[in-house]
Amino acid sequence: MKKAAFLLHSLVTHHPFINGNKRTAFEVVDAFLELNGYVLRAKTDEIYCVLSDLGAGKASEAQVEDWIVTNLAKKKRRSRAES
Repeated sequence: MKKAAFLLHSLVTHHPFINGNKRTAFEVVDAFLELNGYVLRAKTDEIYCVLSDLGAGKASEAQVEDWIVTNLAKKKRRSRAES
């Protein structure tokens, strides 16, 4: 989950866009995790707090990694019958 934490931390703290850095960072990490078979199981208000703390420089990359690991779940596979 180091890569996911790096992505989230980097996109939020380096401000590559004029606006929407936190929203974009979350969507990128959410897609990255899904492509790798995981989903983030965190409530919206908790996600907001983590992203705000990152933006304010109050959270380190290691703290973000711990938060991701704590809120991570293996994505359920769909059977062929569900497809």
